Amino acid sequence: MKFALALLATLVLGGTANLIRGKHATPHSQTDEQWNSQVPEINNPKIQERTWKDGSEYRYLYDGQILTGMPDVHLQFAGSRVRAIVKIQNNGDKDVMQIEKVFVGSLHERFVSDPRSMIQLDAFEPMQEQDAPFEEVLKMPVRFTVENGKVDNFEATETDPSWSINIKRAILNTFHLSLTDKEEPKDQTRRETLKPLRAEQSNEIKPRPTKTAGQQTAEDDQDDYFTVVEDSIAGRCEVSYLVLEQPANKPEEIYPIYENENETKSEQRGQSQRQSAGQELNVLNVTKTFDYRNCEFQPFVFKGIHLTSTCPGCESRPEDFFNILESAAHTRYNITGARQSTDYLIESAISAAVYKITPRSHFAGSLVAYAGAEVTLIQSGPIKGPINFPETNANQIDGLHMINPRFERREGEKFLYEAPEASRPIVQLKKYWPNVDEKPRKVKALFEKLVQGMEEKEIKSDTAVLIEHIIHLLEYSFEEEIQQIHNEIKTVSVAGVEKEEIDHMFADLLVSTGTNCTFTYLKKLIKEKKIQGSTVIDVLGALPFRMQVDKISGVMLQEMSELCMDESVSASPFVERACWLSFGTFVHKACVHRPRAEWDQVEAGQNSPKTQGTSRASQQSRQSSPRQSGARDQPEFENRLCPADVRQTIVQKVTEKLKSFAEDDEKKILIIKVLGNMGLEETIDELAAIAVDMTEPIYIRTQAIYAMRIMGLKYQSEEVLEVLLPLYRESKNPTQIRIAAFLTIMSSKPDLPLLEDIAQSLNREVDLDVASYVYSSLSSVANSTDPCLQNLTRDARIALQFATPLNVEFRHSKSIQKGTFLPHMKSGIFWEQNTIMDKDAPAPRAANLRVHANVNMKSFDIVEFGFETEGLGEAARKFLGNFTTENLAEVISGRAARRPRAAGQMPVESINEIDQLLNLKPQEPKEIRGSAYMKIFGQETRFVVINPQTVSRFIVDLISQQESVIPKLMSGEGLKVDNRRVGMLMDSKLEFPTILGVPIGFTVRLPIVTGMKGLVKASMTPKPEGGLAFFKQMPQQVALEMKVKSNIAAELHAKLSVYIGFLRVGTGCRTKLSLNMPLDGKVDFSLADRSTKVTMNLPESPVKLVKMAYYPVTFVTRHSKNSVTYQPKNIPQGLEGQRRTGKAGQTEQDSSSEEQSRQTGQAKTDRALMLDIDEVETELLTKTGHVSFPKWFNGLPVTIPDLWEIATPAFIKSQDVNFQIGHDSMAAKLEVECEHEYPNTRLSPLYLPVVGAKSRLEVKLTPKAGAKKVTVAIFERNEFAVQSEQELLNKLKDKVEGITIKNLEKPSVPTNYEKMPKMGRSLQVLINAEGGDAVSAWTTRGLLAYLYSVDGRYVKFVGAMDSKVPVLAKKICFNGELRYPDRTGLWFTTPQEALNKSIQGQAELFWGDDLTAEKQIKLRLRYQKSSEQTQVEKFDLYDVNGIPVPLEVASEVREGEALFTSLYKQCEEDRKIGAPFSKECVDLAIRYSDLLRLKFDVDYKNVSPYMRKVLHKLEAVAKGVYHWNTEVEDVEVKNPENKISAVIEYSADRSYVDIKYQTPTQNVTINNIDLPMDVQPASALFPWSPARLVGLQDQPSCTISGPKINTFDDVSDFMPLSQCYHVMVKDATDDNLFAVLVANAAKNSLAKKVLIMFEGHKIEFVPKTEGAAPAVQPNQPIDVKSLYVVKYNGQVLADALTPEKRTTIPPNTPQDKQELADVMLIKPETSGNKNEIIGFYSRVTGLKVLFDGSSVTVMPSPLWKSNVVGLCGKYDGQTWDEKLLPNKTLVAEPIAFSRAFQLNTKGCDAEIDRIPLQKGQKKTLRQQ
Repeated sequence: MKFALALLATLVLGGTANLIRGKHATPHSQTDEQWNSQVPEINNPKIQERTWKDGSEYRYLYDGQILTGMPDVHLQFAGSRVRAIVKIQNNGDKDVMQIEKVFVGSLHERFVSDPRSMIQLDAFEPMQEQDAPFEEVLKMPVRFTVENGKVDNFEATETDPSWSINIKRAILNTFHLSLTDKEEPKDQTRRETLKPLRAEQSNEIKPRPTKTAGQQTAEDDQDDYFTVVEDSIAGRCEVSYLVLEQPANKPEEIYPIYENENETKSEQRGQSQRQSAGQELNVLNVTKTFDYRNCEFQPFVFKGIHLTSTCPGCESRPEDFFNILESAAHTRYNITGARQSTDYLIESAISAAVYKITPRSHFAGSLVAYAGAEVTLIQSGPIKGPINFPETNANQIDGLHMINPRFERREGEKFLYEAPEASRPIVQLKKYWPNVDEKPRKVKALFEKLVQGMEEKEIKSDTAVLIEHIIHLLEYSFEEEIQQIHNEIKTVSVAGVEKEEIDHMFADLLVSTGTNCTFTYLKKLIKEKKIQGSTVIDVLGALPFRMQVDKISGVMLQEMSELCMDESVSASPFVERACWLSFGTFVHKACVHRPRAEWDQVEAGQNSPKTQGTSRASQQSRQSSPRQSGARDQPEFENRLCPADVRQTIVQKVTEKLKSFAEDDEKKILIIKVLGNMGLEETIDELAAIAVDMTEPIYIRTQAIYAMRIMGLKYQSEEVLEVLLPLYRESKNPTQIRIAAFLTIMSSKPDLPLLEDIAQSLNREVDLDVASYVYSSLSSVANSTDPCLQNLTRDARIALQFATPLNVEFRHSKSIQKGTFLPHMKSGIFWEQNTIMDKDAPAPRAANLRVHANVNMKSFDIVEFGFETEGLGEAARKFLGNFTTENLAEVISGRAARRPRAAGQMPVESINEIDQLLNLKPQEPKEIRGSAYMKIFGQETRFVVINPQTVSRFIVDLISQQESVIPKLMSGEGLKVDNRRVGMLMDSKLEFPTILGVPIGFTVRLPIVTGMKGLVKASMTPKPEGGLAFFKQMPQQVALEMKVKSNIAAELHAKLSVYIGFLRVGTGCRTKLSLNMPLDGKVDFSLADRSTKVTMNLPESPVKLVKMAYYPVTFVTRHSKNSVTYQPKNIPQGLEGQRRTGKAGQTEQDSSSEEQSRQTGQAKTDRALMLDIDEVETELLTKTGHVSFPKWFNGLPVTIPDLWEIATPAFIKSQDVNFQIGHDSMAAKLEVECEHEYPNTRLSPLYLPVVGAKSRLEVKLTPKAGAKKVTVAIFERNEFAVQSEQELLNKLKDKVEGITIKNLEKPSVPTNYEKMPKMGRSLQVLINAEGGDAVSAWTTRGLLAYLYSVDGRYVKFVGAMDSKVPVLAKKICFNGELRYPDRTGLWFTTPQEALNKSIQGQAELFWGDDLTAEKQIKLRLRYQKSSEQTQVEKFDLYDVNGIPVPLEVASEVREGEALFTSLYKQCEEDRKIGAPFSKECVDLAIRYSDLLRLKFDVDYKNVSPYMRKVLHKLEAVAKGVYHWNTEVEDVEVKNPENKISAVIEYSADRSYVDIKYQTPTQNVTINNIDLPMDVQPASALFPWSPARLVGLQDQPSCTISGPKINTFDDVSDFMPLSQCYHVMVKDATDDNLFAVLVANAAKNSLAKKVLIMFEGHKIEFVPKTEGAAPAVQPNQPIDVKSLYVVKYNGQVLADALTPEKRTTIPPNTPQDKQELADVMLIKPETSGNKNEIIGFYSRVTGLKVLFDGSSVTVMPSPLWKSNVVGLCGKYDGQTWDEKLLPNKTLVAEPIAFSRAFQLNTKGCDAEIDRIPLQKGQKKTLRQQ
């Protein structure tokens, strides 16, 4: 029964479909009959000749149709139809074709059931000849020859436009057959592929027996199915033939190629005609199928800015973009005659094709075009009247493939590649477009409306559409017309818009046009100085990106270079830079990114005559430019429009300028960047010479290396590798040079052997910056998802197996690459961050950020910016405390002398003696140098050079010139902001042929307008002096007031369209976007009060901040040569009552806007009513489905298309997201409305928007009635107190007095906490939404603070909020604490003691009116050691690298056969020799203090359902992601209500985490969650303490503990000392600012003495009894308070070691307000020692010293990187040079190294003590 019902339903539905289809196919429509009546032969064919015969004439009925739509969304289509009579005369030598009786019409249907079939002619609205002279144009004859069935030698008249020629070529393409003359593919691979295919095909298709003698042979039967290469309208592609031949007397065996009644009747008429003519000719049924995937050539047009930079793995050739296009076409023939003969005749041919554009994934929908054509013979016989073809007015055009107006004529070539009027299209010819002369007036009207629209309060997206219309008119304008247009533009005046802004906007439009004429005109304006300043820079920067690639010629390059050398450009360095950088980009586009059609193929290994004698680089360029990656054996190509001699001339001209700038670094860098922008391999030799030149500054050498990067991206040039590999491999080269070389090598996508070699070299790399950068770069590439890097990613993963894993700190250089590629979207976004650290400064020496995208498997850069410097640390050291405005450049460069010291102080020669004794020479001072740059689409557009002169000039100009920013800001009038920009942000076009000859274009355009207008004021208190005295006094208060309106409006159009002369039809997606951001308010910064106050004035009415609407449309644009293109009439509202209005309600203004009339003469109100089916109800964004246009389009000379929104079925899936931030009771609220529809009946499984799916987004700011402004004041406090906690808290909440703070119910406060010194920080926030500015007037206020004891054992958090807003809780209070374990001595270095010391904490949150327990959340937490961690520590399983060793491995270790070195045992040996702060002991303290287990319990009451829902969803997501790691117990689970407990535990190696938690209804365990990054666990080492344990500081430090040293760069070794002072650390500058000396206090004693020299002063820490050291035992602390004294310049400071007292060293001169240094005694609870330690801090030098009697720790400021010498090393981040003496001698033996920095003075014992080694340490030392 079910089967019967299914069968019945199938029959019914199939019958309905046939009825609908038959209705379209019926020939009985009124329009059909009227048209057919003009040609009686259509209904009564007159066939007198059945063969192709000289002197005969053949007339065919031609029907061509193309429909465009989005069938994945709805069956709504727009299309066109061409019907005509085609007359062909066989003249023997050259045949002639002419078209007559032309009908051209357009279709716009709401529903088309079968777009693949021919629709009745009534459905098409005809274009009258008086409006669009299609017949006048199409009847121009063409001439051709036919030989062996192939059409060749095509000729057209000079006045025939290209679109007309293409239609005629497409018709003749139908008659082009390869039945006898068969061409094989040129590609040997394809020929080999097709050979077995042919053999297989011939076996499958058996020849039919024939009874007509002589008509067929057995050999011919083998070719019933074959594949050839054939020229067609779509290019030179492979075509497969299926040929079936039947005798005329067997009509029942004719191959059934017809599908409908009309076609079958046509064939029956043909049979009867053949029989009546008495001819018994065989019938050939031929099916020709086109394979567009295998083409040797395809005519296309591609225009897109992405071509500027692509990776080699994704070739940028435009034809490669056909992978977004899927097309299929075939033609079925009915032919009389035998295929062996050449006189067969085509009686009928039916062609069908489908063209499918898939911008993203097949799951996301497509834009589709269905094309069909029918050719039917209706008359044949002798020629009655010859067709007149003008002999003197003929142009020969190569082949049958489509031509395009963008193709240019090649000088000296035989064939014409373009229609003669291509450079002057039909809209430029008065014959077809009488109002061409009105173009200047039209542009002015559009431009004036554009300016007016940008001046409105809210810029509409329709304003951006005007840009597209203006650019269209400018694109087809000659230079004299542009001049006339500009003259009209000069008269435009709009209130509120400055004249300069109008000129700038018009220049933006000229740049966006990107034609030769606009380029020439802009060049003229620049030379005549009609545009200047920033306008010129913007024009030059954007011009090469907007210039169409095929329009760039050698003449243009010459003109561009002349412009850059013109006085009008060279007068300004910024304009000159912009010009030359643009010139480089022009060369790049002309010589590197030419389409494949621009390249000539030459014999492999041969040079063309033009390229003989050129350099190896230029030959390499010819070999690799247009080829794909790694295709070294492919044919060579030469760019004929930019041949080698032209490239050599360009490079020679630029390099000559480079040599002329030998002494000017700024211009030298400019030329290097120009060479880089060019991207020519001819530049490699010159760039290589700079890169290897040791006399050049490093930052110039790196610029030359980076300039070669684009060559690596384009060509994978071996020559680039030959230059860069030696630079990278030579370890003596500077770090920056090696990293730059490696980065450029990686851009060339090196092969696997080279990557393996680089990875292996890391195992012996001594430069940590190089090793860190290379390893991080390879790791990032190995994890990349960029499809263009997939081969490199695979090879990098393999290569990394040869490298030792490297985990260095962030203070070393890094390369990080991140991003995501979505395969279903065919797109991805990626970013790359490179940081090269400076060995001389704490800041990076160089850094850059590069963002690139991959769209449709093509990679291209979006933006990149970065900087590179040298000498930054030197400049910072000299600049601090030495700023003078008298000689700014000298100060910045570091050459200015420091301020002299006061007389009577200790002379600086005291430190000079150290230099003399040790023969130390100060390092050469370095000037600050560098550059910063910005790249757009891989090309440099902006850069600045950094040196003392440029920086000082910039500062002087900034603060002293009256026209600069700061003087205007500080004036009473303020700085006016008036900046408007217009342009085409995206303009990409892909155009390809169809079987009708008319091209289909897929275009993506994004016109955009931006506007920013207003006023900005600034003020300072006290008011600064003018000029350079600006810097003499620091302002205490800064106020910035602004009232600026910012608007952005844009429309994104992605459409598939067909253009025929005066008619364009298509389908696409329209996105309307507008952003409106009013900035009206004031910001006050107070340094004295440490506060920031922000006041924002609210708008008077609601403001729509964001508006976006996205919807699919079909459109028809009909141009009439007789019409004045002004606003069209209203559209009839026939179906207004039958449709539902859209979800997005329209405003009254939008609903009353005039809409485009369909201009149809028929009485039907809607095309959809032509079908005998009910129209589905629709959800529309636009009312009635017709896209409305605002009233302000009235009067504009714009042809508005008939634009229909595609209806979406009512049963679709949709999603609405509507929410608001704020409340009606608040001063303002933010409302967000978002709707998204899915056109299918199910949601997309990939969660991606479907092409054509409608979306709408609106973000609106609504102020409360009467609200004027909102003020937010933020106060920051950082306080110290030695008394009670309340005293400190009162200081932290001085601006929110009376705010409710609730204490913890059961706090865990340490003993004597109230007497401990405490510190605290807080943020206080006051919000006033009622318009007042007073601090006391508030509507909401809050406090966030934390307090901690100085020893770090107790930390308290406080949060509170009071609010008068009804919707908010009246009061909120948060209180929390963390209790760190009590510490007695170094407990963490004794694993045998109790180790499980935890951090305990709790928190409580209350909210409501009275903060009762009704609404609360309580949290109790505990950081502990995990069981796994405890086991590792118990059995001593950490090795010296901190890696846990499995117990099973450790248990196999026997005495004397250590498989690993225990971290604890190594520390124990160090402690026994008196080195408790050795590197191993410090690492042990850190490792054994980590807490890897977190346990917490949460109790809650009255949590809102909304919050519970959010948490439940987050939990569900986590369970889904880790489904296989999760165990859930939720059956009969009854845990306590309103309570959640959880345990989070890290593994001992921190590689994964386990989570267990309990809720009232379930117990959940999630195991083995991989951690994507390094996680720092909680530590019991008091992270809140300001004075960290000696050796555990965040910044690098050097510690000598007993006989061992741990250097700044974390290298540990023995360092024995003598009783003479040794230089522990000293500055390496000629200023001799400080030195720290250390010595043993006595022979073989662990006690030490310290001498600190700084700023002409001396501080000594020495034993009380001179020459007698305190008795010290290993691992026992020294009581420095009672056994040591502090001396200042030889005098004992009696109170220096008094607890809680700070001794200060006064400044050298009364003018200096800052004290030089502090000496203090640090308590045990703060230091971590059992006894006090001595601390020293010098503010001037940034030097810190800690001393406990046996250990000395030095912490210099990061500004001293690479500028110190001594036992502590160079402080440069490297480990290999720690034993490198100043004379470059490497000393490995500790005693020798210690002696090298020994000061042998009178009265000291210079003998160095022996090293007290333990048993294991002796073995280690012997191994060293």
